[in-house]
Amino acid sequence: MQEQASQREPVGRVVAPPPARTLRAVTDAREVEAVLLARIHQVGARKQELASTLASLYDIARQLAHSYRVQLETIERLRARVRALEAAAPEPPSDDEALRVPNRSARS
Repeated sequence: MQEQASQREPVGRVVAPPPARTLRAVTDAREVEAVLLARIHQVGARKQELASTLASLYDIARQLAHSYRVQLETIERLRARVRALEAAAPEPPSDDEALRVPNRSARS
């Protein structure tokens, strides 16, 4: 029972059996040409697929770089604004002034 459990594939994973290949010698020139053209077509199709994928990745990377640049510019503007607000703000009271209790007897 334990052997069967250890031989099982993980749940959710579909495993296709390997394709059955039968190799045979091609001797006719027309067959050789057909086989070569088919392989060339497969390679060309794969090349186009990879080129399309690379173009998509390049586009995504360009968009990410643009977003990053815009965020950095926004952060710099916010930093400059904070510096300007801090410079324009009045000086905070010293610790002595902040701890001083108002004199209530002076009111009466």
